[in-house]
Amino acid sequence: MKSNPVIVTHSCVFGTSRTEVRKFDIGKPRSYAQYRVSVDISFVEPGKRRGKHQTVVPDNIKFITVEQNGAVVYDSRTDVPCDMVEWRKRYAKERAEWLEHQAEIDRENAERARRGELVHTEQMGDFRFDELANQ
Repeated sequence: MKSNPVIVTHSCVFGTSRTEVRKFDIGKPRSYAQYRVSVDISFVEPGKRRGKHQTVVPDNIKFITVEQNGAVVYDSRTDVPCDMVEWRKRYAKERAEWLEHQAEIDRENAERARRGELVHTEQMGDFRFDELANQ
């Protein structure tokens, strides 16, 4: 059985996010703002009528892959270059800072829960289970 495609955003600032979609479209590479090349990825999530899109530019901050049935069917780096040495360097720095901050939140939440108080529930990004951490 064919599974829905998944848009995977690999951000060195916010970690990896996965969005299941029912359909997607990869635009033709084109110039965008000050960048000589970019690519738009449009998609519609299951159960939604309105679509969303992301634009990938060569700023070495994010790249996108599209997976289906466990295989990568598109990688934005084929159209928009991403300096992976720079990306990994910044990724390691951002991930370390995120994990340190999350550990503080976890300690604070444990103390608040012990006192029966409300806990902190949201932090931007998520590096906790990021598969790129060990690459």
